[in-house]
Formats: sequence, C-alpha cells, structure tokens
Amino acid sequence: MGAKSVAEAFTICPVFRPDYSTFQKATEKHEELKNIVKQFLEKEFKTKCGVEESVSLPKGKLRGRIDIVCKSDKEITLVEVKSVMLSKLNIRDLLQLALYAYAYSHNNNVDYGSIKLMLAYRGDGGKPILIEINGVLKQGLRRVAETIEGSVPNEKGAGSKQLKILGPLCSLCASDCLFKRR
Repeated sequence: MGAKSVAEAFTICPVFRPDYSTFQKATEKHEELKNIVKQFLEKEFKTKCGVEESVSLPKGKLRGRIDIVCKSDKEITLVEVKSVMLSKLNIRDLLQLALYAYAYSHNNNVDYGSIKLMLAYRGDGGKPILIEINGVLKQGLRRVAETIEGSVPNEKGAGSKQLKILGPLCSLCASDCLFKRR
C-alpha cells in the first residue's frame, strides 16, 4: 500500500472517484515542476539530488517514492512536489511527506530530526514555491506518522472502525459516520 493512498484515506472520501481523463497532463506538469525544483536545489545548495527514491515503513505495510532527495555532507533534504498552486495545500500533503520522512529515517538509519522536509507547489507563472516544514509541526508530523503506521487503513481505503473519515468532496464517511447527509 502506498503512503500517498494512506494519506488520502485519512482525508478524502473513499467512495469519491476522480476523473482520470486529465491524468497524463497532470503527470507532465508534475515532472516538469519536479525537474525545476531539483535543478534549483542543486544550484542553490550546491548538492546532488535524486528523484523517485523508494522507501517503506518499518512494518512493511506502506511504501512510496519520495519525489526529490538531496544529500550533502551537512544534511539530507526530502521534497514532496505538488503540481498544484500553493492555495491547494492540503493536510494530506503534510501527511504524505511525514510518512516518507519517517520511512526514510528508518530505511537509512538517519535521525528523523536531522532531515530537512520541504513541500513544493506551483506558484504564479509556474515558478516553484518551496515550504520548509520544521519545528513543532515537523515533530508533530513524526508522531502522526508513527500513529498512522500503527493503524494503516485496509487496502480499500476504509479505515478501522475507530477511524472517522469525512472528506471535503463527500457527504459519506468510511465507517460509523457521525455526520448525516443534508
């Protein structure tokens, strides 16, 4: 099961099915922005960056690919690239990045706290906007990642019976809904 799917399961209605007709165009935009961000980071921080590094959580239930991993003598930077405008920032983006960082730290025996975390979004004119996640938010996300790993939703995206999910695109819950349709 992918980390992105799990992050989505905690925030999006499991019965919502997006229109995949624009998938190819979105993939191209994502790859384009990923390359721009990679080149910027390599130039700005004088480091080497790789793309699509695979990771899996310690219990092996979750896996994913980190968009950009930059390594230097001083630090490791993980970047999750979103090809949408910054105004579309979503909690699922933070959860996905947290899961990747948590997995990366375990896979590579690196202290989570020493990893630099960044989200990249498309800004005006297609220029990237980079947001560094640090401090209390970064540590809180680590705790969330640990909790998520311990209660991974099943493969259909529906959570455990204790988990309540209500997404912004749906009036249904995955399990034992506390909300009623209007």
